[in-house]
Amino acid sequence: MDRAILLAAGEGTRLRPLTGVLAKCLAPVNGRPLLGRWLDRLAAAGVTDVRVNTGYLAGQVEEYLAAGCWKCNVEVVREPVLRGTGGTLADLAGFWRDEGVLLVHADNLSDLDLAAFMRFHREQSGAQLLTLATFDTTVPSECGIVVSDADGIVSGFFEKQPDPPGRCASAAVFALNPGMVDVLPHPPAAPFDFSRDVVSGLIGRMRAWHHHGFHRDIGEGHRYLSAQWEFPEAPAAPDPAWSALLDVRDGALREALAQALGALARAAGFEARVYADPDQATGTSGQGARELAIVLRAPRGYCAAQACRERGVRSIVLEVQESCDARAMR
Repeated sequence: MDRAILLAAGEGTRLRPLTGVLAKCLAPVNGRPLLGRWLDRLAAAGVTDVRVNTGYLAGQVEEYLAAGCWKCNVEVVREPVLRGTGGTLADLAGFWRDEGVLLVHADNLSDLDLAAFMRFHREQSGAQLLTLATFDTTVPSECGIVVSDADGIVSGFFEKQPDPPGRCASAAVFALNPGMVDVLPHPPAAPFDFSRDVVSGLIGRMRAWHHHGFHRDIGEGHRYLSAQWEFPEAPAAPDPAWSALLDVRDGALREALAQALGALARAAGFEARVYADPDQATGTSGQGARELAIVLRAPRGYCAAQACRERGVRSIVLEVQESCDARAMR
């Protein structure tokens, strides 16, 4: 399986005011947007051809993608009217009907091993139509809860129900066999949701693969903020496409993001301050601090989770560079 669809069209209304100025799939963690992180993971897993759907702030997402040097072929599918996650998949059936496809929600933050997930799908799928990745959630009523047997065969799927049976949740990462194309309506008469309207009807015809690492829906402000100092990975390298987007119109987006993140932090009960670089953030109030540092630029390898552990500094980094020279900061 060398093809993938990244779902990146959502508006992210629960993440305002950040998503008032930035597409949700571009929300930065350790100085790298979620969308770039997923493209890196897909390429590392051997995916060579990716479709990215856009809707809200489509031009911004497309500008980011156009400026990047991706290790896989990336093409944009703009949706003037959103088709829903299922509608997008059905509309792109010609792209994957012969090969199968990975379907990934690009607005989640994860260190999921896509290569291992795809290997499990190839070796175990058999007569199953799809494999879904799962993780342990702390908010089961807000997720699709999955019940499976010892072989991974899914025997129950409970999409956002008030009292679901367990904490094993869908990670919104799916590996689809070509036979899935016959399950989807063609052409779909109206937008529809893949998890709610399709996955829930495939009991006994899909397998689950459990991810034991980090996985987070960053769709609400407090979750996005806490993910900054809990996610264990620093970006492997600076992201030139992200830096180029931030620099457009004399850095207007960088300034707007700093203001929006400050408002988001204050709404979550933090005292937010903007710093030119991480060395200026002292973390004087210690482990129980309600202070949050919004760092404009940090050097390559900077990890907010490590800084939080070692120095008690909770931080959000907008951009990572090869080196960090405070004198060059705007």
